[in-house]
Amino acid sequence: MSEPIHPSPLPWPVVESVLLAIARVAPTSLHVTRDPAARIGRHAGEGDHPRLQVEADGVACAVWIGDGVTACVDARAALVELAARCRHDLFMVEPIVPGCGIGLHMLRAIDPQLVELTTDEIGDGPERTRERKPWEPPAKWVVGHVRPWRFEADAELAREGFMARLSRMSAPQMLLAARRVLARFPRAHELLLLGVVELVARGDEAGARALWGEIEGSDDPGSVRRLARAALLDGFAAAWLEPPRATG
Repeated sequence: MSEPIHPSPLPWPVVESVLLAIARVAPTSLHVTRDPAARIGRHAGEGDHPRLQVEADGVACAVWIGDGVTACVDARAALVELAARCRHDLFMVEPIVPGCGIGLHMLRAIDPQLVELTTDEIGDGPERTRERKPWEPPAKWVVGHVRPWRFEADAELAREGFMARLSRMSAPQMLLAARRVLARFPRAHELLLLGVVELVARGDEAGARALWGEIEGSDDPGSVRRLARAALLDGFAAAWLEPPRATG
């Protein structure tokens, strides 16, 4: 694979977007592929979040950062290789450079809700950035998120089949379908989360709790547990907190 020619640090707006995304999933371990000046590593464990342990493999969360010069084929191969070593959350960060990196069209296909950033901060060597000159174009970056299990063989077909039936399935059907996928793809807890979100939108508290129970009983569901719990609280906490009605 090609080596980065000019590995400048990430612009601060991009760093802040990545740190916010990491905080939302609250991982127990983190691996960053490329972090000149350690802008992510120095801040990822600050505040109320536990200090993250940076490991070589088997991590809960990974951040893939493109260098803007690696060819698409090599960048995509590196992303798939990293996904195999990541359990729960994979963030994809790269500058938009035609012909390099994963590519904006593919990133949009992987994560339709990715964040696109435009900044006046550009690289100025391996340890610093600077504000662009008036004649220089602004830098454009993207930050996307994907569950690593989706890069396994035939995993995307299984996920698309589940998503196509999701709006028509009852809670027991969702549970059965998710179990079938999990039997083949043990990291596919995302499907249970999608089911919880769908049932919360329908107002089906009993069904959402049934899927939540499956998540609670799973081995290492990672950030899915946190996000599913948040969805339940958002959907039903108000009803739980209502005072009992007076009778008489």
